[in-house]
Amino acid sequence: MSAMISFYDWLAKQKLLRTPLGDLAREATRDKNFPREAVTFDALIDYLRSTPMGSAQVIAVARAAYRSYERSLRPAPM
Repeated sequence: MSAMISFYDWLAKQKLLRTPLGDLAREATRDKNFPREAVTFDALIDYLRSTPMGSAQVIAVARAAYRSYERSLRPAPM
């Protein structure tokens, strides 16, 4: 079973990727106001929409990232 990890911590591990996900991760780790304790997708989106980086493209990347994060929390099939 995967250890519980916050979305922010999961995202920070993606910052070396040369993809839109990596771009989002780098922006998040540089943003002192990024909601590190956000526990819902809605809280994340509300924050992103309140910032200059809250474009439709970034929201789409964040949505895909959050889905990947949720999948990473599921127990591995037996």
